[in-house]
Amino acid sequence: MIRETKLMNGQMCIYISGSIYIAEATELRETFTYLINRGHKLFIVDLSQVDYMDSTGLGMLIFVRKQILQVGGTIKITGLQGLVKDLFELAHLHQQFEIL
Repeated sequence: MIRETKLMNGQMCIYISGSIYIAEATELRETFTYLINRGHKLFIVDLSQVDYMDSTGLGMLIFVRKQILQVGGTIKITGLQGLVKDLFELAHLHQQFEIL
């Protein structure tokens, strides 16, 4: 679930909490698509309050990354910990995303 979105130093910061399953992944994808269509290109996603993410959530991040790169933008991930960090490493996503 999205806790907060705010523009900070030209970057759209998205704070997410809870678990990311199919419903949450759909909401996140729609939010990113909306923001990209509004002209935002630079994103920081804070996952420090996310305790679980299934394959749908991982797939959503890969999809969103492609959308952002297509418009010349960047996406950075912060706050990886616990199981979510393990999933990123297992799926080698830590090599595709800039991790802060």
